[in-house]
Amino acid sequence: MAEWTAEGCTAGAEPMKIAPLHIHHEDDEAWYILKGTLGFQIGEQVIEAKVGDAVIAPRPIPTGIRGRRKQDISSS
Repeated sequence: MAEWTAEGCTAGAEPMKIAPLHIHHEDDEAWYILKGTLGFQIGEQVIEAKVGDAVIAPRPIPTGIRGRRKQDISSS
């Protein structure tokens, strides 16, 4: 388990890519959102996760992660 913080981007800017689409062959991935929002693409599904959401990406489905918006960070 690890905890990290994404800086976010300015209003109107394209959210930064934290991790491009990638595949884990051995492990599932999971996140729990503590503050703000975080965007995910898991296979064909696009998810905007907010505070209190849990997201699970089972192996070997392609997964990508994008940063949150600064307005989401300051409002949480």
